Amino acid sequence: MAYAAIFDLDGTLIDTPNAIVQMMQNALVEIGHGAVEESRIRRMIGLPLEHGAANILGSDPSDDITLELVQLYRQQFLNWMVPKSSELIFPGVWDGLNRLQRAGIKVGLATSKYHSSAEAVLKSADIWKYFLAVAGSDSVVRQKPDPEMAQYVCTKLNCAPDRCVVIGDTVHDLKMGRSAGMRTIAVTYGVGNLSDLGSATPDWTAHNFDQVVSTLMKFSTPQTTAA
Repeated sequence: MAYAAIFDLDGTLIDTPNAIVQMMQNALVEIGHGAVEESRIRRMIGLPLEHGAANILGSDPSDDITLELVQLYRQQFLNWMVPKSSELIFPGVWDGLNRLQRAGIKVGLATSKYHSSAEAVLKSADIWKYFLAVAGSDSVVRQKPDPEMAQYVCTKLNCAPDRCVVIGDTVHDLKMGRSAGMRTIAVTYGVGNLSDLGSATPDWTAHNFDQVVSTLMKFSTPQTTAA
């Protein structure tokens, strides 16, 4: 059976955290709320947008003010960030995904973005072709760190959980993978700091995308036992 890598998107494949902070600050000002501490916005990264916006506002996800903020944020996302995705891709991602494909490692995505938003980013960054399965927040009922999203992608890839590795930059990603019975790689170049990521007990840690690919290659190489 094949091996598979299940990637997070923001902060793992695409360097979007700074852009997310700026877009949310712009949207907050536009609704008359005013800017907030950057750390509050960074803590929402990895959550479904409605829940993250509600956390920032101290409102409910279904409140009118939350929905207005979400709509303004999404307008910026579509008009500004999506076209810039190819400029925001982390070093080594293009070559790394190509190496994984040539090695026969299946690649999937599990993101808190809507499926359509994730597809738009991946296509703009010219890496959509590598992903055989994509799960967004609207693809499942339960969100990270619940294992459902990782299980969904694993099923689509026709791969056993013990042959899947989840790669992400937040504790939500790592807990999702572990709960699904998968190995995990914590990446330190995104949102999460080393201490927080370590609390989720990842199997490996990578400081750049080349290290992610090298780890996946070693994991998927059959081990031989001396006679």
